[in-house]
Amino acid sequence: MPVDPSASSNNRRLRFPELLGARGLLAFGVVIYHTGFPPVYWLILFMDSFFVLSAFLITLGLLEWNHPDTGVRMKHFFVRRVARLFPGYYVLLAGVAMLLVAINLLSGDLGIRSYSLTQLVPYVFYVQFVELYGTTDEVVVWQQTLRFLMHTWSLAVEEQFYLAWGVLFFMAPRRWMRVAVGASFVVIGISARASDLVVSPLLLFRLDAFGYGILMALAFHHVLAGDANRALRHRLSKASMLLFAVCMAAFLHFGGIWDNYRLWLLEDQPLEQFLWNASSILSCIACASMLAAVILAPGSKWSIWLRAPASLYLGRISYALYLVHFPILDVLLHINTPILPFARPVNVVIAFCLALFTAHLLTLFMEWAQLAIIRRADSSKRSEAGSPTPARTE
Repeated sequence: MPVDPSASSNNRRLRFPELLGARGLLAFGVVIYHTGFPPVYWLILFMDSFFVLSAFLITLGLLEWNHPDTGVRMKHFFVRRVARLFPGYYVLLAGVAMLLVAINLLSGDLGIRSYSLTQLVPYVFYVQFVELYGTTDEVVVWQQTLRFLMHTWSLAVEEQFYLAWGVLFFMAPRRWMRVAVGASFVVIGISARASDLVVSPLLLFRLDAFGYGILMALAFHHVLAGDANRALRHRLSKASMLLFAVCMAAFLHFGGIWDNYRLWLLEDQPLEQFLWNASSILSCIACASMLAAVILAPGSKWSIWLRAPASLYLGRISYALYLVHFPILDVLLHINTPILPFARPVNVVIAFCLALFTAHLLTLFMEWAQLAIIRRADSSKRSEAGSPTPARTE
């Protein structure tokens, strides 16, 4: 089936370098949090902003692939998701497997416990931490987790979301159905946050963040592909930036209080739950507001920091950086026997530079693997199209 030529021009308009820069800066914040220096705990809340951005981009991708030939389009959409995510992730698992073998041989010298390779099995299928659905004692589950892969909870959550939303998207062909699904995600996520668990690495407890991104993408898709009034778009962009500033100020306020709470080691569970949820929801709304401002007025002066070369480079390597930074930082900074002999600030800089270098190399491999997988899928599609097939009835 031939593709409408206008679709390709619309696809080009759906690309915003600011979103790549935003992803890079969010990744940088999470890496800084995991260094433990300085102890700025609220940076971990950027993960919810990541989920908003991921849901926004994935929904735009689904809308781009939403043609009458739905079955083929859905297949090739998921092929591209696999090509984008799987190569780097499974390289990480292979590297950690070799690291676990080394630790088992040197566990006595390093002062850390040994691990079994069978503990990697849940990570292979993106089902790590699912045992939390059957318990309220989250600390015990975290203690049993492979220490070098603790950060992969977010990768599992995103992969589960991609699968669920991808299927629901094609099952709900009308816009109002998709809006209803996104709104239900928000309601379910906020309801889960109000439960007894303060923080939980499960999709159920992060659905509201994904819901915000879905609703933003659905709301602005026609604005992106259409010719809305330019003056109106700029006014709405300014209003979105004002909302972003207000939410960020409130987020930093609540995040700072939560930081002090953690540093003072207060024993007030309801207070911690309120501060966490308030800060997390504010970060989601701030991210959604930033997306609206970028979409409505791309190339604005206020977003120049998102288009800076450093931000764009971090955005390009953000996925690989997130994959490799945690095991590198954990090995070099957090094991009982220090490997680097320098002062802690110097060790942090060395570990961060090594993570950047490793992420750059992994990004090159991932881009090559992604292109190879897509080319193979496209060639398979062309060969199928060239073979005789029964006539289709419309």
